Formats: sequence, C-alpha cells, structure tokens
Amino acid sequence: MKTFAVLFCLFTLTAKAQVLGELKGEGTIQASYANFDGSKNLRQGTCRVAMNIHQEPSSFNFDFSVYECSFLSPWNDTPLSYKIVDGQLIDSKGQQKGSILADGTIHFSETSYSVEKYTEETYDLDCRRMYVEWKTLKLNNKFDYFFKRNEDGSWNVLRQTSEDRLAWTSRRSVPHCPATMIPVKLGSTIEIKAVVK
Repeated sequence: MKTFAVLFCLFTLTAKAQVLGELKGEGTIQASYANFDGSKNLRQGTCRVAMNIHQEPSSFNFDFSVYECSFLSPWNDTPLSYKIVDGQLIDSKGQQKGSILADGTIHFSETSYSVEKYTEETYDLDCRRMYVEWKTLKLNNKFDYFFKRNEDGSWNVLRQTSEDRLAWTSRRSVPHCPATMIPVKLGSTIEIKAVVK
C-alpha cells in the first residue's frame, strides 16, 4: 500500500507539472557515464518535456521546466531570467551568460558546484596511524541551453550538461594496512533534444 501511495504521488506530481507547462513536446536523450576503469556506459532513450519560455526584445525568461526521461527520475531545472542587451544575455548580477546567435538561436550557460569534505588516514609500516588529513573534493557542473523559435511558434530545445558524479573508493597508504574510503568524481554528459509547442 505504501509503495502504491508513493507511485501515485510521483504520477500526480509529474502529471501536474506537465499541465503547468505552457509548451510541451517529446524528444531524445543521450547519456554517457564514466566508470572507475575509464570505460563509459552509454544510454539512449526518449523524453517528455514541458516548459515555459518567454522571449521579449529586452528579456528572456526560462521560468519553468520538467523533464521525464527514460532511465532517469523526473526533474526540474532552476528558473532563469536574463536581460537582453546588444544581443547578449545578462543575469541579475550583471554577468554575461550567453548571446543570441546569427540564426536567432538563444544560447546561454550556467555552472554550479558542490563540495565533499573527507578525511584520509596515513599509516606507518606497523599499521599505526600517523596522521589524519582533511581534504576537499569539488564537483563541477555545467549546463548549456540552446533555444530556437520556429515559424510555426514551436521551439527547438537542446540541453547539454557535463556533471561530476560523486563515487567512493578505497585507498591504502600501506598495502597491508587498513584502507580509507575516499570520494572521487566520475564524469557524465547528458544531451536532450526536443521540440516543444
């Protein structure tokens, strides 16, 4: 019964999100996930997309979005708003985030990061702990968006992301001594193409 309730809530939330979106459409997703050994897992699937896009001569607002893609849980992007000054997209802090390309495509980029703090232990040859070192791992994310309005009022949407995923592995300062669990970052890229109208 609890499982059914959770599934019902998820369905209700995503259904409401699809209704809230002024523009709706379908598209494709391609993803690449790095592994510890350097190999990559490649995934492909389909997406349902809903979003609100408002373009004026002096502003561009991307104030709502929801993505429902195969092999991923539904998610929303952070609402974004820019002023358009001489073909450049400027955020509320006065920083240039993108531009309007020659064919009318609106392109902008956003970045974010998170920090994982951890300790790494070092042992001597008798496996006595010598010291503990505090370290920090920074995980970087970059999001690129491309929006092109078509003559029929629809929009071509391209969303490209490059994200560091957090993973954990073990490391030994001396082969026969206790291992320390430490975080590492594994890269991933996701590309979504869709047409919404």
